[in-house]
Amino acid sequence: MPEIECAIYGGMIGLHYGHTLLEFLPRLWYLRNTMGVNAKILVHCGPGLGTPWFRDLMKLAGISEDCLISPLSTTLVRHLLVPESCVQLNHYVMRSFLDFTNQMGDRISFDSNDQPVFLTKKNLPYGVVNWDNEAELCSELETYGFRIIAPEEHNLREQISFFRNSGGACGILGSNMHTSIFAREPFGLVLNIGLHISPSFYLLDRCNNADFRYVACDESHEVGAQKNFRRTFHISDPVALAAEFSREFFQKRDEVRSRKTARAPAVSEKTLFFRMTGQDGKRLCARLSDGRLISSMAAEADNQVCDMILQITDQNICSLFALSSVPLPVTTASTSQLAAFVPCVVTEETIGDTIRYGIRQPDSKRWLSLAPGAEDRDAFFGAEHFREWEYVTFIELTGSALVKARAMSLRLLEREMTEQVTTGGFMMM
Repeated sequence: MPEIECAIYGGMIGLHYGHTLLEFLPRLWYLRNTMGVNAKILVHCGPGLGTPWFRDLMKLAGISEDCLISPLSTTLVRHLLVPESCVQLNHYVMRSFLDFTNQMGDRISFDSNDQPVFLTKKNLPYGVVNWDNEAELCSELETYGFRIIAPEEHNLREQISFFRNSGGACGILGSNMHTSIFAREPFGLVLNIGLHISPSFYLLDRCNNADFRYVACDESHEVGAQKNFRRTFHISDPVALAAEFSREFFQKRDEVRSRKTARAPAVSEKTLFFRMTGQDGKRLCARLSDGRLISSMAAEADNQVCDMILQITDQNICSLFALSSVPLPVTTASTSQLAAFVPCVVTEETIGDTIRYGIRQPDSKRWLSLAPGAEDRDAFFGAEHFREWEYVTFIELTGSALVKARAMSLRLLEREMTEQVTTGGFMMM
């Protein structure tokens, strides 16, 4: 009998796009953050492994094809780790999952486009529900400035880019709208052919700070099902529906832009950003898997750690934050409190012509200690006295590193100020 020494159970991979995103992908969040990129994933799989969109999905997640194991015969697995999913359909979504999918979306390049897109189903050869005259609706929407897109005619990276453009993304309710989880704070208007909307849409939107409005259209009636569809409906007046839809969408877009402008904080040009190193040359970093502060010699491109940046504003307010691709809550060995910004105070000591600097916690008055020793040793605010291993060297950021730090600081400030988005549906009459 074939044997596998150790693997992580990934679950079922089916042909359904939406269920793969919300059932299989959440398990990869644990793998990427905890087990590393080379861990083996045991899956039950139909023909899904070879589909182009699934292969693109794995590349964005950083999972190689060699890491997916789909046995064709009975196989003995001696040690199997079964992670609990961080998404349960129609029940809960953990924010860490959306941080994971946002990070995947950040890996694609896209051209910012202010023209709204409408994701159509009019060209689908088969499906569950459809409108027999959706093409007429799309023709009318084009006159209002919408770009009509058939998602199935584009690869996964292109589909993700439609949700990242500044013009907004609209469409017919379905699994294609779940692609929004790869974009940061997407928005748009969604038409629902029926009346029922899965709570998963609302849960994902709330966790992703997305702003989608779901619209049920009662100006359509059921007709005989078209070939390869379970149910087919007919829009009574596509022209009127397009006009009402456009009015509601552009009102929504104005509200979203006004809200973002009102809440956008300013990062002063006088704000300074520094990397820090200890006496043995190790940088102050955060471990991506758990947000722990550590001292590390790892290369800046390492995917296990990220630099901690000291930010000093023109009001002399000091704080630390992680320069990661997604907002990363950090903690220290001396406290379990997680926060995007860690408040601190810069202290100095003058000995002759030498000035030595240290970082102190405002509440405990203890200094940050970067003790030498093994690689990736915990750094912590635990030193009662300012002495050798509390001395740090500041390296001021310039160029692209400064731009990146300033952008992350702004993103964290926006995240702190963002109110929870409450989504709901309404009936378009």
